[in-house]
Amino acid sequence: VSLAAACCYKVLREEGRAVSLHCLASEAQCTGSQLRCALRLLSQGTGERSEGPSLRDLVPEAAQMLRPEEREAVVSRARALLVPLARCWFLEGRTPRCLLPALVFVAWRSLDPLHAHVPYLEFCRQRSMKANAGTCRIITALNKVLVRLASQIPWACGTRLTANKAASYVPDILRYSASLTLDASAPADAAGQGPTVAVFQTFRGDLKRPQEQQPRSPEGPLREDFSDSEIEAYIRGEDEVAARQNFLRARG
Repeated sequence: VSLAAACCYKVLREEGRAVSLHCLASEAQCTGSQLRCALRLLSQGTGERSEGPSLRDLVPEAAQMLRPEEREAVVSRARALLVPLARCWFLEGRTPRCLLPALVFVAWRSLDPLHAHVPYLEFCRQRSMKANAGTCRIITALNKVLVRLASQIPWACGTRLTANKAASYVPDILRYSASLTLDASAPADAAGQGPTVAVFQTFRGDLKRPQEQQPRSPEGPLREDFSDSEIEAYIRGEDEVAARQNFLRARG
């Protein structure tokens, strides 16, 4: 079954169709690790590797639960939010399975003032969806980023911002995201660190959570799900930050 699903994934990607591994594995009734293993075997057998879809391409899949008349606007807003979130290093190390539903929910709330006070659990209940704990954590972290960016908007200064109020400033955040990101960051280090490193240290530092030491069992079963904090612990060392900074500078 997993090999058949892997073949379907390869054909879909060749046709330019965007589908997440989680969604395809769920439809095929296999686990994500089984599907990834099948994709690896398929790549080894054919000598070709299928490139995964971008987050932008996967947004419509995450918005399928919305009503047709509101889906297009939400997808457009969610895709637009990817730009400031990428500037704040928010997308690094987060799985689409949890990130995209959180992005769609925040985009949906920002489009209508009446939606600003609707909690995620109620949003899921109205659409017969199961709330994901990982998505809830990402929504909380995403709202913190929006509040921090919105606090730099001149006409929002002096206002006590909450997640609900920050949603109304999303259009301004999208319009001025580059300058707001720099304004919300600590000053660049005089020792040669540029603004990109300052942004990284500011926003990623805010999103880190304390980790509890878990005993490791060498003979225990391998886990398929990892928390965001576990992923963040293994990404973006100082050399990687410097390389990313050089890449952004070269790109302009």
